[in-house]
Amino acid sequence: METSLALAIILACGFFAARIGKMLRLPAVTGYIAAGILLGPMGFDLVNPQVIGDRLEHFNQLALMLISFGIGEHLEFRRIASRARLVLSVGFLEIALAAAFVGLAVYAVSALGGAPRDGNESAAVAALLLAAISVATAPAATMHVISELKATGRLSSTILQVVAVDNVAALILFGFSQAASHQILGHDGAILPAAGEIIGRIVLALLLGGVTGQIIDFLIHSLKRRSEMLTAGLAMLLLAGEIARSTGLSPLLCGMAAGCAIVNRDRRDVRLFRTLNSFEPPIYVLFFTLAGCHLDADALATAGWLGVIYFAARVCGKGCGAWIGAWIAGHGRRMRRSLALSLVPQAGLAIGLIILVDSDHRLAEVARIITPVVLSGVLLAEIFGPVMTRAAVRQSGEAHEDEDETEKAALLVSQCDLVDGNCALVPWHWPKLPPVDAGPESVLVGASHTATVAGLTRMAALLAHHRRLRLVCAHIRTGNGDDGEKNIFALAEKAAGEVNYPIRQVSFPAEGVASGLVACAREQKSRILVLGCPLEGTESGFRRVVDQVVQEADFRIVVIRFSGTLHTEKILVPVTSMNELEKLKDIIASLAAVGDHRITILRLLRSDATAGVIQKVEERITRWARTADLASPIECRAAATDARIEAIREMAADHDFIIMNTGANGIRRYIFGSLASDVARSCRKSMMLVYG
Repeated sequence: METSLALAIILACGFFAARIGKMLRLPAVTGYIAAGILLGPMGFDLVNPQVIGDRLEHFNQLALMLISFGIGEHLEFRRIASRARLVLSVGFLEIALAAAFVGLAVYAVSALGGAPRDGNESAAVAALLLAAISVATAPAATMHVISELKATGRLSSTILQVVAVDNVAALILFGFSQAASHQILGHDGAILPAAGEIIGRIVLALLLGGVTGQIIDFLIHSLKRRSEMLTAGLAMLLLAGEIARSTGLSPLLCGMAAGCAIVNRDRRDVRLFRTLNSFEPPIYVLFFTLAGCHLDADALATAGWLGVIYFAARVCGKGCGAWIGAWIAGHGRRMRRSLALSLVPQAGLAIGLIILVDSDHRLAEVARIITPVVLSGVLLAEIFGPVMTRAAVRQSGEAHEDEDETEKAALLVSQCDLVDGNCALVPWHWPKLPPVDAGPESVLVGASHTATVAGLTRMAALLAHHRRLRLVCAHIRTGNGDDGEKNIFALAEKAAGEVNYPIRQVSFPAEGVASGLVACAREQKSRILVLGCPLEGTESGFRRVVDQVVQEADFRIVVIRFSGTLHTEKILVPVTSMNELEKLKDIIASLAAVGDHRITILRLLRSDATAGVIQKVEERITRWARTADLASPIECRAAATDARIEAIREMAADHDFIIMNTGANGIRRYIFGSLASDVARSCRKSMMLVYG
């Protein structure tokens, strides 16, 4: 298999598995690992060491450097000092209890014949080495879960600080354990010299990382562009990681030290951490999916019950230690419970340590026990650990997930302010609408909910007044009950009375909502149909109704999405062409003719548009506004952008209401998309979407 094909398969499967995991409320990490298990020897065996070899190993090294560098950001000395008692008490006790629980449990099972052994000496050595390895906590899975939840606060920082302490302690304890194992088995080697060598390597790794961090901070401070920061910072991190790996030092500790050095500088320039955030996702997908590919069912079968006991003893030791440590530090039940759940993941460093055991010929007999036991423990820890960490962070209240990712319906208005169960409207403080001689044609309000009917009626009245149309409120009855019809009509009449515009109510029976709206609109000779996004239900259900009406209608359709209290004083009209602006002309004129509306027309241009082009476009829009004879003052703006939604969101911050043409409908919308729909999903402003 070509490397590029393997990359495509891994990225695609990891992505889709993570999306499925989110639907099941599981962390993305669990989805990535599950995808790797399916692709690896435990699944379809598409990606295995024979197929890939070592060609993707550098992605693992890159991921570990980025992960450890990110953890270093949370090792700010001032913050650590403020919670030193918590970090030290939790770290010391969970390390001590995890090592003790695992060591005693493994020795007891091995000594009793639960696994192959070469006398009690081998059982003692296996217990000693597994106890040291059990101390390690996977920084990758923990960091990814916290980043995915956008978690900030005492618990999140404490978890990452404890993880850093765990991995330093694991390296030190492993050095002592390895030296002690040689003596127990009768091989040459003293404990103290071997342990001293391990400590020396740790110090050198920290020094290399500290120097790298200082160099990166100097470079970043002199650079302006984010792209330059990313290039220079990534080059230095990869160089330091390769130096550490080639000299037998720990790239993990090197990366942590680099991040720690930057964040503790007095000027605290952390732009590189933010810049790397956009670079990390595909690397993380590869890292965790490859980790799943390396998990083998044979290891679990070989380890037998010893692997399960190792996992259970480690979880109990870390959980009890974290609970007791947080209690000693004087923290409440929520913090104790959250910390106890959050230290389960184990992967990278633990696997690295068993590789050291395998490469030590003096421990060859013991390696046959240790390797499958640790691999089976890693398998269980990587499946259940991220789920437990996610639960811990979420129950602590520190998760701040992006609401665009968690909303199930983009056009729902659950964020709408409610007054007496209705969407809040700014009181009408402008003069009443003067009487007009309305013709036979109408503006039809499709009223289905008491919460939105008042806002829809007000907006429909403004459209009807300018074009001298009748105002009709229709309720489509698809069942035998009235579905609150009397209340709906009463609220519509009250809203129309506030602006002094006559309204007629129509109760229209029909088999379906869409067919009923079309038939009622034709009966009432409607030029415009005004609908409101639902307060409950799904976007797909509402979208199907709108699509069906659009296909059958010979009139315009206006959909209003309410968000917060309805204001229309400052209106933003983003367009991508003058033709689109012409389509919105009558809508803009209707609102401009009433009260003190201030309207901004924003023409979105390509990012390579020059200042001269921008000026000419603004002058053209200004001429258009004069010829359109709009009553309210119009501000004409043009903006060159490579992200239209971001430009609209930035401009919308100073406006109350957005009007947009929806563009393509039906199958064309799925092919070309709809900027208006995308803005509706991502911008929390009341909005009018114009169809047809």
